[in-house]
Amino acid sequence: MKVAQVCDRWQLPFALDIKDESDKELHQRSYLHYIADHVPFVAAKCLATEWLLQRAASLLDMDELYSVREYMAGVGVQTLIIQKTFSVSSHVVGEISEDCARHLESIQWDYPVQVKVEDANKSLLEYNNSNHKFLDFPNSSILTVNKAWGKGKGFAGLFATSPRLVVWTDTSISYPITIHGEKYSKFFGVELGTQEDYIRAYNTWLIAQYGYYICAAAVRGKNAVYFCATPFNVPMKIKYFPITENGRGFYFINEPRQQWLFK
Repeated sequence: MKVAQVCDRWQLPFALDIKDESDKELHQRSYLHYIADHVPFVAAKCLATEWLLQRAASLLDMDELYSVREYMAGVGVQTLIIQKTFSVSSHVVGEISEDCARHLESIQWDYPVQVKVEDANKSLLEYNNSNHKFLDFPNSSILTVNKAWGKGKGFAGLFATSPRLVVWTDTSISYPITIHGEKYSKFFGVELGTQEDYIRAYNTWLIAQYGYYICAAAVRGKNAVYFCATPFNVPMKIKYFPITENGRGFYFINEPRQQWLFK
């Protein structure tokens, strides 16, 4: 059994084989592929998520129990960080990969976790009134959130029940703002020159649409931004997590490390 150290603080055991899935079509790969082939990216994600949730926790009553719903749980790195940050009354996680679901069920969590094998495209359309909601999109931008994931009011449904926080992934920064910036500018109705312009315009749009404020945006390398939104009107904080400096976020114990990641 492999055991991963997460955020240099907590352990996550893996009872199943961790194997490369490059032989599968891109849209058919599970999060196990990233664990096998992209550990530095997972490491930066973990530290970005920890910072993001600590920012959210600073705005909430930490003596309260919170219900949690994750729609794309992967291998549970986010699940672990959530449970180490908040006191949880109920925790439901969804995952389309049966291998990942079996892995999630095999773990002894701090708080009980209900695992569902499901397609987030469908489960997002179901009513859910959890306090905290998490959606780790494999790829998304304001355009896909508004169109592909907005069909049937899926994305809007995250905010419809007045949750305490909503966390989701945006991958628009995988491309320079010069490539799709014109489309984003047209959507937001403002000129965008930088990625931070995009983040701030997204926040303005979110406030107008749902009355929620992005309290934190964690930028992982050059391919993802993790947003955390709350109903509280607070200043937005942005923090960067370079891939080359955050190796301590996730690594397997007793296995060789790429030392250049541990600055």
